[in-house]
Amino acid sequence: MSLLELLYPKVELLLVTVRTSEQGIALEKGKFSSEYVNSTATIFLNKQDFKKLGIKEGELVEVSSSHGSTIVKAYVSDETVPGMAFMPCGYWSNALTNLGETSPIPIYKGVKIWIKKAKEADKIEDFML
Repeated sequence: MSLLELLYPKVELLLVTVRTSEQGIALEKGKFSSEYVNSTATIFLNKQDFKKLGIKEGELVEVSSSHGSTIVKAYVSDETVPGMAFMPCGYWSNALTNLGETSPIPIYKGVKIWIKKAKEADKIEDFML
């Protein structure tokens, strides 16, 4: 195991994309608003998974799948179970999904992801503003 892997442990989870009330309220201001970006560039994890990552609430994490990766803020949620993460639908979650094998509709539930603490130089890509 490299020093980088020790400093930034990677945890495998299943991603479920969701619509949140915060996202809906922010959408009233538009998809280009900072409120919308702040409400969708997030991921919600169980306390146990949060502890494995060694991160603090609101800290940036790198989320990757076999389809892409993105940087978002991580928060603890009592609504998630260990091994599962919730992420609001939007640009950042779309970067992790792919079209289904038998349908042109993207797969939004049960996407295998890997998450780790973001490096200091990483930041949320603000493509919306």
